[in-house]
Amino acid sequence: MEKKIEFALEHLTPKCVNVVIKEFVEMDRQRVQLGQNQRVCYNNIPRDRARLQDVLPSEFVNAILAMWGETPIADDPQPPEL
Repeated sequence: MEKKIEFALEHLTPKCVNVVIKEFVEMDRQRVQLGQNQRVCYNNIPRDRARLQDVLPSEFVNAILAMWGETPIADDPQPPEL
């Protein structure tokens, strides 16, 4: 049984994208989903752009960056000072 992961993009806008992650195994020639769908939101900021490249296959990253363009729309948020 080999685990397979599928990705889908939802709500791709110039500001953010929601990524749906589904995990499957094949048993007796049928696909069985493991757990529930996972959803992750990535914003068009430097930190999330780097995370996309670590998590998603290149064809998904390329599609997202085609919408987002060359530069992020904002800087990474700074932690509040205590």
